[in-house]
Amino acid sequence: MSETQEQFFQVKEFAKKNAVPIIKDSSLEFIVNYIKTHNIKRILEIGSAIGYSAINFARCSDDIFVDTVEYDIERYKIAVKNILEAGLMDRITIFLGDAASFDFKDKYDLIFIDGPKAQNMKFFLKFQNNLAEGGVIITDNLSFHGMVEDRSLTHNYSTIKMVRKIARYVTFLKENPEFETEFYEIGDTISVSKKNLKPNMEMYLKETDIIDFSSKEVQKVCAQFEPFKNEPKILAEKAFYFVRDTFPCSPGHKIKELSIKASDVVKNGHGLSFAKAHLYAAILRNFKIPAGFCYQILRSGNEEKESDDGRKRHGHKKIHFFPHGFNAVYFESLKKWVRLDASAAPGGKQTVFVLNDENCNNGEALCFLPDYSKYEVELPLNFTNPFNSLIECMKKCQDKNEFFKHQNDLSESIRAFYQSSSTISDQ
Repeated sequence: MSETQEQFFQVKEFAKKNAVPIIKDSSLEFIVNYIKTHNIKRILEIGSAIGYSAINFARCSDDIFVDTVEYDIERYKIAVKNILEAGLMDRITIFLGDAASFDFKDKYDLIFIDGPKAQNMKFFLKFQNNLAEGGVIITDNLSFHGMVEDRSLTHNYSTIKMVRKIARYVTFLKENPEFETEFYEIGDTISVSKKNLKPNMEMYLKETDIIDFSSKEVQKVCAQFEPFKNEPKILAEKAFYFVRDTFPCSPGHKIKELSIKASDVVKNGHGLSFAKAHLYAAILRNFKIPAGFCYQILRSGNEEKESDDGRKRHGHKKIHFFPHGFNAVYFESLKKWVRLDASAAPGGKQTVFVLNDENCNNGEALCFLPDYSKYEVELPLNFTNPFNSLIECMKKCQDKNEFFKHQNDLSESIRAFYQSSSTISDQ
């Protein structure tokens, strides 16, 4: 046994005896092969543990450099010792602390997420901009010993919560149109996510049962924009104000119809914010203008708490949330996505059509700006289709008033998709 093999054996034995989680042999072999076959030179690792994987990565070639972060101080000390004994302190830089608190300026060919599993999404979102062109983000342990697929394997509440978050992260990877992700049933399941440099715009042009632009109702609306079909920005602006001003966003409770499809908004003459987003997208997609869907979870102004006898008492806080939807539109002439909110929702700002206004927040004029201190959130994706759980909930409700009763639970469901750290729903 060579000196290198002896060290690896000792590190593995230490991990086994001290219950330190390190990468499985099959997963390590997969990543090492990926490093060698894809000319990987710069690596960022989230979760050093005792340095085992970082050492293996650096051993692939003498010109590979690894930055790695470990939160646990005892493991950090052992990792430093192992890296030093491996003679790799010149090519492996290990940091102590929460990875979420670090801001790396470098670009990496490979980012390996192997830290606290409940924070996978947080790390992905934080470090995705550190990817070099053609780089990948690899995540390990996505099955978590089979518990993600079979929740009955655990009855420990904290483990159940973590498994749920891993499952949400897997959904996030599958739904994220900005990355192409492949999953490999190797070890405890590995994902390889590569930045989609040329997003498939066809995904944002599709007709669906919700975005039904071929329906007679939507076609009748589209006819008025036909003269502008060769001028996307003008067409998008006119359609924006048409949707904003023609269809009230949240009519009084006496109007019970719940608009879901784009055609429903036209037939009923109104629609909640996400339904109006369906109509706006349908008009744009009809004219081959790519349109996606964005969501916020916002805090309701009505806060109340039920007394022990079930009666409502004012002045006692019970937090309620509601989902809000709007669009992202791609303009080929600008080579960028622009978020546009045609809802004109009560309580929100009167939105305007802007493509880039330095006087608006981030060049945008949205109805609402989430207050994260109040647990409001904004989903970090431009979805190709309306959010599935939202549509399922709307379809199950007979009218708008019934849907309102589900808004809080639905908001927490949507928030759960986004959140990777503990939230109000976990407390």
